[in-house]
Amino acid sequence: MDSGILMAIIGVGGTFAGTLGGTALGWFLNQLSGKGKLYFYNIDFNETYDLQKIYKTDNNEVDFKQVDSYSYRLNINVYSSSNNVKIMNDFKLEFYNNSKLLYESIPLDYTNETDAVIFTSRMHSVNPINILPKSINPIYLERYNDNSIIEFIRMTSKILLSYQNEKGNVNRLR
Repeated sequence: MDSGILMAIIGVGGTFAGTLGGTALGWFLNQLSGKGKLYFYNIDFNETYDLQKIYKTDNNEVDFKQVDSYSYRLNINVYSSSNNVKIMNDFKLEFYNNSKLLYESIPLDYTNETDAVIFTSRMHSVNPINILPKSINPIYLERYNDNSIIEFIRMTSKILLSYQNEKGNVNRLR
């Protein structure tokens, strides 16, 4: 075989191998840059109990049999270390007694807006939230007058926030 033809075949083969290798390396690096975690900062959880009258037990604790309604507000700052947009969806506040799930409450999203003269709070169901890469994203959740949970509050030992990520996995935040 002529050495010129052999060099041409080797050149084409090398070009083909280089193209495949570069494509594979690019795909791998792209997958690697998409790996990242969500970090949660400044978690602020406030709960209130509304009573007709304030009933206290002998050791100055609230008597939950007299509670009319329960409300909570949760503010979280979320940072994504990924180079891709992360998604948080299907938020729930889960009330546990040790490892037993007692109740799930679906929070509402709230944003505060100022109208011309009055200050109003607009509450709506939580839409999927896009967590932008390399930035802090605030999340505001609340639920007012959740009367169905009153019977479980007394037995609750821990409260977790659960959400679904972009892959459909459920994650829990303590």
